[in-house]
Amino acid sequence: MIHRDDFIEDYRRVAIAVHRYGTPVLLQLQHCGRQTNAKAIGGTPVAPSSLRDKVHREERPKALSEDEIEEIIENFIRAIERAKEAGFDGVQLHGAHGYLQERSLGGSIENRFRILGEIYRGARQRVGSYPILVKLNAYDAQRNGIRPNETLIVASMLEGVGCSGIEVSCGTFEDGLNTIRGPNLPLDAVFAFIPKYRDLPFLKKKALTLVAPLLIKRHRPLENYNVPAAEAIKRRVRIPVIVVGGIKRLKDIEDIITQGRADYVSMSRPFIIEPDLVNKFQSGQAGASRCVSCNFCFVGLGVGSLRCYYGRTK
Repeated sequence: MIHRDDFIEDYRRVAIAVHRYGTPVLLQLQHCGRQTNAKAIGGTPVAPSSLRDKVHREERPKALSEDEIEEIIENFIRAIERAKEAGFDGVQLHGAHGYLQERSLGGSIENRFRILGEIYRGARQRVGSYPILVKLNAYDAQRNGIRPNETLIVASMLEGVGCSGIEVSCGTFEDGLNTIRGPNLPLDAVFAFIPKYRDLPFLKKKALTLVAPLLIKRHRPLENYNVPAAEAIKRRVRIPVIVVGGIKRLKDIEDIITQGRADYVSMSRPFIIEPDLVNKFQSGQAGASRCVSCNFCFVGLGVGSLRCYYGRTK
């Protein structure tokens, strides 16, 4: 939420706190598009088209007009300016996981690139060489979704307009457990944390437990699943390539970097259970994260604070 100038001072305190440790910090910018609801945003969700999201199906989104798209592009550029003023070392545009910037990547390759490209062109005129990275879907499981060969072209286009680095991810909410993969569906967490499921009668919960695995797809492999796509993108561009997705083991991290499959590795769930994981790697106290990919943290985040539940619902 950095859509107003009066938020700059609050974010400046964050940047100062992080910089005390000599660590750079980037601000991730995203627009949820149709993957939200009116209660959360105080208005009707908007998207490039009025197609209803299968997960966030409460209402049909409003299709954006040309003027509204231009307004959103300008809002992203202004947010980048605010992040710079607040002292962040750069920003990352979230162009993955079915959010607005990724959903705008429909039709031709040029259309897939349009919003991201316009943001970069406009921002470069105002913030110069300030680092602007992008999180990009290499692929998803949608019928008319993004495919690896298309992502290679988009990656090259991003490099051409001054992208500072690409983080390679995959999937959308409609894919099931693709972006954040796990061995099992986090149904216990759903029943414990989400009100409309928590209050269901026992028999309905039992029925959902039987039916949900048939309807919600789980993807394989569970670890390092975006590394091949990152490697292909790294061969195509000269800017830094970061890979995320099921990376937990120090040996895997070392192999990814030393074999030139990516320049950097990104992790999320391992840091939720062990914020000091890097220190443990460096000191030899651990060779892998204790994260079991239960995804209870993802479900719990929707109704409470971000923390590791490690299979617990209380």
